[in-house]
Amino acid sequence: CGFDQIVNMTATYHYRTAGEVNIPMVIRGPAGGYGGGALYHSQMNEAWFANSPGLKIVCPSTPSDAKGLMISALRDPNPVLFYEIKELYRKREIEEELNAGDDAIVPLGKARIAREGADVTLVTYGQNVWHCLEAADNLAKEGYSAEVIDIRTLVPLDEETIIASLQKTNRLVVVNEAPMTCGFAGEILARMTTKAFRYLDAPPARVTRLDTPVPWVKPLELHVLPSVEKITETALQTIRF
Repeated sequence: CGFDQIVNMTATYHYRTAGEVNIPMVIRGPAGGYGGGALYHSQMNEAWFANSPGLKIVCPSTPSDAKGLMISALRDPNPVLFYEIKELYRKREIEEELNAGDDAIVPLGKARIAREGADVTLVTYGQNVWHCLEAADNLAKEGYSAEVIDIRTLVPLDEETIIASLQKTNRLVVVNEAPMTCGFAGEILARMTTKAFRYLDAPPARVTRLDTPVPWVKPLELHVLPSVEKITETALQTIRF
C-alpha cells in the first residue's frame, strides 16, 4: 500500500538530509464513503498521515479548488497527499466549467468561507462541505445563520480563518467522515479550545463517523456516516446551549 514509503521515507527525507534534498511529490488518493464501498472502500484515513511530520495534506470539495490546489501542490517542494473524494466525482450539482488556460492557484494552507453566518461556525472539508451547506439551509429555516468553512488544506491548517469566524459566531461544530476516536475533527477542536476558548459561548461539538466499519447496506451506511440531519441537530444543540 506504500504506507512505509510515504510515512517513513518520503515524509522524513528533507529532515534526514539536513534540508539538502526536497521531495516535490504529489500523491493522489481516492477516499471517502457514501458510495456503497462498505468497509473496503469508504475510509478516510487522513489522521494517519496528518500524524506524519513532513507531509502536507489537502482535500478539495469543488472542481475549481481541486485544480487550484493541484497547481499549488505540484509547485510545492514538499510531498503533498491529495485526497480526492470519490462521491464528488459524480456529484452533478457541483459541475463547473473550467477554463483549461486558467491558472487560478489556490494556496496551500488557506481555508475558504463557503457560506457566511453569525450564529455557529461549521468547519469541514471534502464531501461534508456540501452536507454542511444543506444543514445551513435547514438552520436558516429555524432562524439561525451558519458560517461554513471549507478548510481545503488539513496540513498546514488555516487556524486564523477559523478563529476569526469564532470571534463572530462564538460556537463551533466540526464535521468529518473519519471515525471519532483520534480523528482530525478532534485535532481541530483541540486547537480551537486552546487558542479560541475565550470566544466560545458553548462547548464545541463534532459530527463524525461512528467508531465502526462502514456497512454495505445503504440505510446503515447513512446511519454510521455524518448526515445533514446529524449536523443540523448538533448545530441547533450548540446554538441553544
